[in-house]
Amino acid sequence: MISNLPEEIFHMVASHLTTSETLNLFLINHRFLNILNQNFLWKRKYINDFGDLELYIKLLNDAGIPIDEKEIDLFGQNHLPVSIGSETKLYCRELNRYKQRYTKVHLISPTMLDSKRNSKDLLNEEKTKRADSVAQTLTRVKEGLLDIENTLSQKNNKSENNVEHINDIIGFFGHLSTTVLLAMNEFPWEPECFHLLGFICYMLGSNEVALEFLKIGVAVCEHEEYSHRNDNNSMDIDEMSAQIEKKLHINENTADLGIILKKKNEIMALYQTVESHIKNMRGTNPSEDFPLVTKDHKQLDERFILLLKRIFGKFDLDNDNYLNLEELGYFVTYLNVDNMITCPVSSMSTTSSIQNTFDSLITQLKSFETKLSFAGLCRFYFDQSLEDPEETRNDINKLQLLLDF
Repeated sequence: MISNLPEEIFHMVASHLTTSETLNLFLINHRFLNILNQNFLWKRKYINDFGDLELYIKLLNDAGIPIDEKEIDLFGQNHLPVSIGSETKLYCRELNRYKQRYTKVHLISPTMLDSKRNSKDLLNEEKTKRADSVAQTLTRVKEGLLDIENTLSQKNNKSENNVEHINDIIGFFGHLSTTVLLAMNEFPWEPECFHLLGFICYMLGSNEVALEFLKIGVAVCEHEEYSHRNDNNSMDIDEMSAQIEKKLHINENTADLGIILKKKNEIMALYQTVESHIKNMRGTNPSEDFPLVTKDHKQLDERFILLLKRIFGKFDLDNDNYLNLEELGYFVTYLNVDNMITCPVSSMSTTSSIQNTFDSLITQLKSFETKLSFAGLCRFYFDQSLEDPEETRNDINKLQLLLDF
């Protein structure tokens, strides 16, 4: 009776079974073997159990990070063994690929199977070694990101636009991303990997792509949280993930569940920051607001440019198509008038706010000797929109009030 069921039913059932349960179905009869020994079924299971490397690479490419798939996908067609035994020949290509990845992730090897030592002790030793290695790798990636952040900050202060330097930065981002993806060959569901990839994309200004990685990271943490609370470790990564987090010095005395919750909160914090950036870039009220920049993030939105043109005319008191230092002072003071009203003159926050805005505009002004052109003002707001869209949105609200008045 069961043997007569449609193939689609078997495929649906197999999607809910563990690997060993699915393989046990092979032994029932030849029909079951033929139905379940299909590439599309095991490719889907591969993605479900080990993640979607093709998707990750596509997302990184969308963020402008070049990734060589052949360098990362150690379980792809090009890396399958040329010499295969009779058992391997029996299985479809995707099932052989799945088996290779499964043995790597779950630390199954002939050395362990043939060892006279307790296989559990040997497994724990191997897990510890791998946790040490991956933790050190991810720590180096974090340090690399901090170095880039400092470099970018210094570059912005100098207001330089060296294409070669930018390419070097993107190349380094590619190197760090490749390092994270290689670590995921052994730890496909390590939350910190998705956290780092999300942060890399965020640093590049690819907020939508960053959100995709962060969503996966949060989902992994939530799954692990559910597994701990229900004593169901279906991903088989809890212990290894916890060891990695301890090696990263998150908190060596924290219970596994506490580690997962802490990591989830860290990812959620970045997620909320990125989400806020996206909302401010797009506008919170579609019927009234306009996007700050174009979809390709290469220039300001036309409506924003028109707004700035009208504002520029308001402060260009001598009508020479430039803002001199005095006119620029009026502009900066107006943008910070709320702070000046609500805070004491001696307030450091007020002084800092005005000074930061003024310094940024002065940087643009240096290109035009002692005057700021309209193009310079647009460049200032383009840079600020990418780095701090919330501040730009606040400026727009104040500038629109001036025009309405």
